[in-house]
Amino acid sequence: MGFFYFDGKKPSINHQIIQGEKCAVFQFSMKATNFVITCPIAPIPESFISFPSYNPYLKRCVNIVYGEKDFADDIQKLIDIIDYEDKGEEAFYYAFDVFVTEHINEFNRLIDTDLFRIISEIILMMEAILKARLKEQMPEQDKIDIAQSYINRTLIKFADDFYITKYRWNHFNFEPYLVKYSDTFR
Repeated sequence: MGFFYFDGKKPSINHQIIQGEKCAVFQFSMKATNFVITCPIAPIPESFISFPSYNPYLKRCVNIVYGEKDFADDIQKLIDIIDYEDKGEEAFYYAFDVFVTEHINEFNRLIDTDLFRIISEIILMMEAILKARLKEQMPEQDKIDIAQSYINRTLIKFADDFYITKYRWNHFNFEPYLVKYSDTFR
């Protein structure tokens, strides 16, 4: 793979056509494992990618759109957390807790759509590492179970800062508004 270049710990990113679809290919390194995450480039604003995210409201995966650089930064931040403090089997849960805590400190809340994106990024990491180390694919049901375990963790650890997006009809449009989870669902 001659087109990947490492500059310290930063990921390399390049664009390729894969099976007729323009994709962003991200290569990361963690604990002596190089892994690759490939995401289709979104048809709307340049430098945006799409990737699957489990939505518990719909009980299925849907594609979400997110900034290419923001995605790479998020994955690298998770890697840095895992690399900094080795927690063994709990490494991803620990990284999730630190990442979500930093998100809450920055934005004073965690919105459900941000939560689903963060969980999806972790699952993409897990899947890429599994593929790099064992040459195996992660079954779809495992992804759903993992997503649900992180959602449950959030409802226990971060409920006071967690908000659900609701929608109301307003002048012929649906308008989003936030409802605090702990005020509504406890």
